[in-house]
Amino acid sequence: VEDVFVEGAGITVAVIPFLDASGQPLSAKYAQGITDELVHEIMQCEGCRVVATSSIAQLAPQVSDIPTLAQKLGVQIVFEGSVRVEGSRVRVTSRMVNADGFQLWSQRFDAEADPSSIFTVQEQFASALVNRVRPQQSIVRTSEASAGPVMLAVYPTLLKAEALLEEGVESDV
Repeated sequence: VEDVFVEGAGITVAVIPFLDASGQPLSAKYAQGITDELVHEIMQCEGCRVVATSSIAQLAPQVSDIPTLAQKLGVQIVFEGSVRVEGSRVRVTSRMVNADGFQLWSQRFDAEADPSSIFTVQEQFASALVNRVRPQQSIVRTSEASAGPVMLAVYPTLLKAEALLEEGVESDV
């Protein structure tokens, strides 16, 4: 199938620093930590290359839209998200966006906002995000290939189908 995989060095990814939507010290710590952990987790995925955080920090104030940012960074996928803390709960909402600005996937995670276990929660969120969208195609992992236009077009549908299967909603499947 043409355009499923194209010649390249793997899937290129940028992680925009997660937004602290609560403006509280604890939510700011979660936002920074989840961003760092997400970069770390993606770097452990074969077939993925991640743009340095310093490159994103330099461009982000100048660029207000994902397609322009993706073009300037030379990436196919952008992760972005927000962190909110309310009472004793922390909520992380994350999105995976294609270079054209359309969302491929979105997920929301909730946990107890316990300052004594902040590292554990940050690692769990990042791991859950990456495990949910980790590329499984062996051709990407074993050869110098990148996801092509067809793969990027059908990937959101595959992720939605997996989520429905995990939820066990037979009628939706």
